[in-house]
Amino acid sequence: MLGILINCFSIICGSTLGAISKRFMNDGYKSILNQVIGISALIIGISEVFYVQPEMENKFNLAYDLNQ
Repeated sequence: MLGILINCFSIICGSTLGAISKRFMNDGYKSILNQVIGISALIIGISEVFYVQPEMENKFNLAYDLNQ
């Protein structure tokens, strides 16, 4: 329950801070910041696709052994 409250508080604070600081940034900086955040999200997504959890690795090995 505490984690949920901290997460909600963090989202509200981050949104407020972003809305306030948005006024003081020029358009070029906003564009670069959006590109950096987008590329970071893309890299995180791709790394999660290729991440194999240990229990899934055991299932893959078992399926491979059965096919031999």
